[in-house]
Amino acid sequence: ILNPRLNLVCSAGRDSFHPDRRMSMTMLRNLRNFLRPAHGAAVASVTYKPSHLHLTSRALFSFSASEPSSRPSGETGQPTPHTHPELLAPGELTPGIPAAEYASRRRALVECLKPGGSALLAASPTVYMAGVIPFPYRQSADFYYLTGITQPGVAMLLERHGASSEHTYTLFVPDADSHYERWSGWRLDRESAENHFGAHQVANISELAAYLSRLLSRGVAKSIAGDAPSTSTSTNGPLLYQVDNEGTPEAAAALRSAPQHRVSRSGLQQLTHRMRWLKSDHELAAMDRSARASALAMRKCIAVSHPDVSESTIQALFEYETRRMGVTRMAYPPV
Repeated sequence: ILNPRLNLVCSAGRDSFHPDRRMSMTMLRNLRNFLRPAHGAAVASVTYKPSHLHLTSRALFSFSASEPSSRPSGETGQPTPHTHPELLAPGELTPGIPAAEYASRRRALVECLKPGGSALLAASPTVYMAGVIPFPYRQSADFYYLTGITQPGVAMLLERHGASSEHTYTLFVPDADSHYERWSGWRLDRESAENHFGAHQVANISELAAYLSRLLSRGVAKSIAGDAPSTSTSTNGPLLYQVDNEGTPEAAAALRSAPQHRVSRSGLQQLTHRMRWLKSDHELAAMDRSARASALAMRKCIAVSHPDVSESTIQALFEYETRRMGVTRMAYPPV
């Protein structure tokens, strides 16, 4: 792709493309039209051969010289009903779960907090298998349960106002990074965090440490809570906290500098897990779809299980069938 004049050759058997020359040329023209706006391609010519389809382009990929195109309207960094109507119904934030349900979950958590208390959660970090090659991303279950966000580099803060259920929902989103967006695509930004994910206020993740410092300096007692259980308590509006040091170093730095008598790591996970015990109708429907997909895929695996069929073939078939029915990932590696 570094060659300024690049030939893309689709080399395959005749059955890989429509036998009608006109249909094959239409496919190539569509490819040309797709590449031009997406990558600034200057397509010079399109030629046809029965078993090889050629697309000749000048400076097809110019990543080192060009900036990403303007952000499309409604782009959030993950599927929405506008971008993926085949996956999400209107009003849904994630498949089968409407945005209103995520808002009700946050209100339920706020009501568990002490008057004037707060809760801070962060997305899971990206884990790399080698160099810049990441493992498939898996969001923090509690963060996903409260936000519906499936991306890394984001944090959320819930602040309860006094003894009422009124609260402020703040999302801290990744700072703009043209290099990252050029290679990995658009991410959650301030506009979509407010308009699509329902945040009351939005800030960049780089502002999180300063925001926490101001919060701690306002005279509100804080109790920072994470995975480790603790018997420490606070009677003056604790801030419950769940953050991965690698995923959100900004928050971790702010918490390390906070007075130790105002921070502790206990409580938040117990609250969120207690909330998750009781499933909503939408969650029950999603569990039913998952179970049905698993059962149907297992039947397919049983039907082809013979002494000459390898376990890797059975694994691939199971994953293929479940994903074909809408499953996004495996709950655990196949046994």
